[in-house]
Amino acid sequence: MPLELEADWMEEDNGLMAGLSYEEGQQRFPKPNFRNPYEKPFGGSGESGWELYSRAARAVQRLVSRGAGSYLVVAHGGVLNAALRVILGIPPTANGQGIRFSFADLGYAMLEYRPEQHIWRLDRFEMGFNTRA
Repeated sequence: MPLELEADWMEEDNGLMAGLSYEEGQQRFPKPNFRNPYEKPFGGSGESGWELYSRAARAVQRLVSRGAGSYLVVAHGGVLNAALRVILGIPPTANGQGIRFSFADLGYAMLEYRPEQHIWRLDRFEMGFNTRA
C-alpha cells in the first residue's frame, strides 16, 4: 500500500515543551490549576485544545471524503483522542476534563462509518501498553 503523509494527523504541537524529557517538561512547565480550551499551553506556545480539535476534525473530514474503503491512520495519542472526540461529538473541555481514550503504545481503534445514515460504529478499542513507569 502506498504511504501518504497528512500534516493534520501530526501529534499535538506542544510548543516549547518539544524535545524535553517528560520530567524536564513537568519541571519547566508545571500544570496550571486551570486552563481553558482556547488557551495555548506551555508558556503560550503550542496548540490550544480547540486548535487540536479543529485540526483533527479536518483530518476526519478528509478521510471521510475519500469515499468507501479501508484506511489505516497511524498517529500519536493526542491527535487520535481529538479525532475520536470529533467523531463522538465531544468538544474540548477546560482543564483536560472529560473523556480521554488511553491509546498508550500500540493502542488502536477500529471504526466503521456509514455515510448514508451518518452512523459511526466503534468496533474495537485496544489500549496498548504504557512504557512509562
